[in-house]
Amino acid sequence: MTSTHSPPPPPPPTSTIHEIGPDDVGPVAELIHREATGTPASPELAKTITARMRWLLADNPANLPGVPWGWLLKDDQSQVVGAMTCTPLRVACGTWTSTAMMSAKWFVNEAHRGAGLGLFLRYLKLGKTHPLIATTAGPQSVPLWEKFGGFAISDSDHECVGALRVGPLAEEVLHRKVKSVAVAKLGGALATVIPAGLRSARKAGKSVTLDRLSSADDVVAMGLRGPENVISTIRDRSFLHWRHFSGPDAAAESGREVLACTMPSGSRALVITQSARRGYRSQTRTLSVLDVWGNLTPAEMPALAGALARRSGSSCDAIVFRALAADGQRALTASGFVRRTFAQPTTWCIDKANLTPTRSWYLVAGDAE
Repeated sequence: MTSTHSPPPPPPPTSTIHEIGPDDVGPVAELIHREATGTPASPELAKTITARMRWLLADNPANLPGVPWGWLLKDDQSQVVGAMTCTPLRVACGTWTSTAMMSAKWFVNEAHRGAGLGLFLRYLKLGKTHPLIATTAGPQSVPLWEKFGGFAISDSDHECVGALRVGPLAEEVLHRKVKSVAVAKLGGALATVIPAGLRSARKAGKSVTLDRLSSADDVVAMGLRGPENVISTIRDRSFLHWRHFSGPDAAAESGREVLACTMPSGSRALVITQSARRGYRSQTRTLSVLDVWGNLTPAEMPALAGALARRSGSSCDAIVFRALAADGQRALTASGFVRRTFAQPTTWCIDKANLTPTRSWYLVAGDAE
């Protein structure tokens, strides 16, 4: 008699958790690339991403003795099948200082997803003595941040987009709606209207000075102070040199710029920008404003946008601001920017030990990866 019972499912693959050490940087970088893109890295690309990972993990001036660079999963063949990196950041609010632990990258091979929780649990143990933060939490990780007592940091649920050339953005919107490349391209070619507010912002930008900075000492010499009564990264010389002037983003081909902004009023700010392409066929050339650190008022944000637009010339289709407080958002939207809301906030904090003096943070993409 033939049995109708199905054979039992195969046991899940086994894996073990280890701390990330110097010899693991390359395998971890290649795993993250493979899981993020679905393709393995070429030998040349592997060198590039390994160098970037080594800069992020090993060169960080905020590293602390006894705190690992993160954790990895190895299968029974000693292959890296999962990883979660941990980036320390020195933060302050008034006289209070601490070292926050940023969850920067967390990827696990699909066959080992069940074991990925173990990586997060190792990270959570650091919460007894350090605030835990993330600035790029995705749809899969947000439920875990919520489950373990995390809260969303305000102003991380949106971006403000200003169209300098409407065509590429209109093409993207049409492509998402009608799923036709031909129709999208035609609609993009016909879209030419620039909001009047953005034209006014470009005019106001004439009076704004933007100077490129070449060293951390140049930034320190500006003597800037950030927003009060919020927790933010300590932008001292060691951090500035590491983050903006020593690593891969310091290369000319990276598209990153570190600028000193001076307004007609005399107010000044450090402005970090990143050029990149967006869209279903990378048709939109964007300039993302990663950080605005100083004493610019919300009313001066449109003039900054105008100055950046003038500086970019014909090489930029849209300017994107993130992490702006409500008054800055209002100033930009009044000048023709559009507020684009994300599916969920991207920046989170877990502080179950009540280590921080406030739940208000200023965390931006320019702080880390």
